[in-house]
Amino acid sequence: MDMYTSSVFDLTKACQAKFNECTSYSCLQEHEFNLWVTAVGATTDLDTRFQSQPDRLTGLKGMLMMMNNSLGKCMHGAKSRSLVGEGIKAVESSFESLMLLTAPLSRGSRIEQAGRLFEEEGQAEHESFLRSFFPRGSYDNEESTELNSTSMEEHEGQQAGGLSTVQSRLLEIGLRRKSRFLQQHSRGWEESRPLPQGAMAAVPCYPKPPKIEAGLTTFKCPYCRETLPVEVATNATKWKEHVTEDLRPYVCLHEDCKTPFVTYASQYDWKTHLERDHAARHMCPMCQDCGTVYTKMTPLLDHLRFDHGVTCANLIDGIFQYSKVKTIGVRQCPLCHVSGNEWDARFTDHVFDCMHTFALRSLLWAD
Repeated sequence: MDMYTSSVFDLTKACQAKFNECTSYSCLQEHEFNLWVTAVGATTDLDTRFQSQPDRLTGLKGMLMMMNNSLGKCMHGAKSRSLVGEGIKAVESSFESLMLLTAPLSRGSRIEQAGRLFEEEGQAEHESFLRSFFPRGSYDNEESTELNSTSMEEHEGQQAGGLSTVQSRLLEIGLRRKSRFLQQHSRGWEESRPLPQGAMAAVPCYPKPPKIEAGLTTFKCPYCRETLPVEVATNATKWKEHVTEDLRPYVCLHEDCKTPFVTYASQYDWKTHLERDHAARHMCPMCQDCGTVYTKMTPLLDHLRFDHGVTCANLIDGIFQYSKVKTIGVRQCPLCHVSGNEWDARFTDHVFDCMHTFALRSLLWAD
């Protein structure tokens, strides 16, 4: 079988056939492999989905070929009673690599399906809970105070008016996120229970990884149901990265965003979205402290001419080169009373922290 002429479908089927022939070796993880096949659609459309990423497609085929060869060695070793252990280790290594390479596909499929199944009905209690973390009423843009989150009682009734467009977006995404976790936990998996409301009102922490039985090379995440290498549970950094990938805490805050309900797992992905999908705005480089951001060129031209006496076309062109700024779309954090310049890095970091904390409140916590 040739890696370059065979499809992912053909290579996956070949591996499944080899697994069937190796049924006497339970440690070869036939069940986990079949879970992987189902989760990522390896026998359906992976070739098409990786069409725009030829390097990843080649890597995926190569891993399937390596697994196929390792399974062959296990079969040969079993017949000749020679070294089967080395073949098993090779199979396990190939399987771990497959999971890591295709984890985004599995996660994307689950998020897309959860979005289609989302229903607001039955979410009234959680909606009320999430609403309690939005700032109340109107406030002065110059204020820079912090919202204390100590108990549900302190937040009851704080919504004097309706939510803004961005706040409504954050609320709906929070409800969708909770709905997705509920769906994941409603399919025969051990139930999880939320923390008491008083505890959840405090700043939430990351859930702890499950305890891993000795000798296992993979485990099923109790929060997202993915089959993962044991290293994800035993390495604190990788566990936090995995939870964040599934949580996808960051949301675009521009009111006119064309993809308002797309969520981002990292600040890098979020910033890439801004660079790609939102035009740069302009700020006068001669009076940056005022914080005024211009969405159109004409007001900036008028400002340069009337307030700074700049009339030379060449000078104006030069100023334009230094006037572009990327903004996050808000001058006040939609989740607290803190305000700042929408292009300021410190203010952006603050908003990131608030979105991250807000997203954690939708997690189901396992005992």
